[in-house]
Amino acid sequence: MLLLIIAATAFAVGCTKDDPNNGGNGGGNQPSIDTINGGGNGGGGGSYYEEHEYVDLGLPSGTLWATCNVGANILGYDFRWGEAKWGGVYKYCVGGDLYQLTKYCQLPDFGYNGYIDKFMVLQSEDDAATVNWGNDWHTPSIEQWKELRDYAESFEFVERVTTATDPMLSIDHYIITGPNGNTIYLPACCYMSNSLNPVYPTQAIGIELYSAGLCFIKRERTESMFVRPVKTIGGGNNGNDIGEGGIGTINNHEYVDLGLPSGKLWATCNIGASSSEENGSYFAWAETEPKSSYDWSNYKYARYEEVYYGGNHEIHYNFTKYCPFSEYGYNGFTDNRITLEPSDDAAIVNWGGGWHTPSSEDWKELLNCCFFGKSTSGGVEGFMFVSRNGQYLFLPSYCWCNSLEVYDSEPDAVNAVYAEVFRYQDLYYYYYYYDVGNYYDDFWNDDDWTGKFGIKARSVGLPIRPVFAP
Repeated sequence: MLLLIIAATAFAVGCTKDDPNNGGNGGGNQPSIDTINGGGNGGGGGSYYEEHEYVDLGLPSGTLWATCNVGANILGYDFRWGEAKWGGVYKYCVGGDLYQLTKYCQLPDFGYNGYIDKFMVLQSEDDAATVNWGNDWHTPSIEQWKELRDYAESFEFVERVTTATDPMLSIDHYIITGPNGNTIYLPACCYMSNSLNPVYPTQAIGIELYSAGLCFIKRERTESMFVRPVKTIGGGNNGNDIGEGGIGTINNHEYVDLGLPSGKLWATCNIGASSSEENGSYFAWAETEPKSSYDWSNYKYARYEEVYYGGNHEIHYNFTKYCPFSEYGYNGFTDNRITLEPSDDAAIVNWGGGWHTPSSEDWKELLNCCFFGKSTSGGVEGFMFVSRNGQYLFLPSYCWCNSLEVYDSEPDAVNAVYAEVFRYQDLYYYYYYYDVGNYYDDFWNDDDWTGKFGIKARSVGLPIRPVFAP
């Protein structure tokens, strides 16, 4: 522990406070530490910090981490996301209303008069690291914070020493050792990333570094955070470019191109809906027309049958299609089908060739390739999927039909639209559906970056969000 404290002191030397409104001055050199000359614009008309120490931790990306925060003597200045100067009224909204955004807004519900620009990460003119330290520096991305967390050889929390004469030791802090043995000192506080919460643009993604470790959190843009700059070897794109993609129509049905690896296009509304916020029509699994009630008595591929199990007389609805096991088939029927045939796919029948009910792989690709989380569209609650090309897909919180009643979803559920296969392991009364909402917890928790499959009776009616395969 003594060695760690010595290291903390060594790597903090020379990190003097640089005021983003008045400028600052550089620090001295230490072993394993180099300096990068500043450049670009100074903050508030003042000069920029001309020399800033960094340490090479031996990270796979080659990212170099500054040895102190912007403005640091100990903690430095805290900034609001999207601002490079300290204090005043928040820059990018009207009248202090974060639902009237004028920059960094990819969803029209949050923009002033419906404004959108699809920027999801800081541009250089709004990056406190770049503006105050020069063009070589920027606020770390989510990926860079994750790399620091995942590749550090050690992440040692050091409690403050209340009697310490060295101010660096008077606050809780971390000593982080990189793969090559070099270390940096990070005060325990809340740090900024360069990213918004893409599905809720009033929020930015922060990094909470306290005794529990490093975790990602969502904070309102107006809540200030500290900035620990980084430099990326060879420059490169820090995520500001907007890729290709857009909205179009096929067979008179609108789609959004999310730039998915498969090239598949997702419909912007459910079958039978006129907007993305509506649930639309409901379909039992393998049926292609909506009904006034949904139960086993009117399910297309089930027949009432009296059977005997273990000497007991029972009444079952057994299947006439999609049934691999004879004990669930009508009069012992089996056909080994477990995937929707085109004639039973409501998307194909109602919308035409090329469209289909999403498969399990379609759902997995959507979740793996997009940001997602709770949001609103047109005042309707649901889940938003935002792709890296800036396009988005909204799924309203779903309802499900049984008999003559329509049941509302739970508040954190999402449109449980069909996947086209049903569970092979379970009783064949059920089909797969894909549920994002019931699994959703923390948007930036890696363990929750997926949805889950659930099961419902085949006879239950649910909405369908079609997918088009070019």
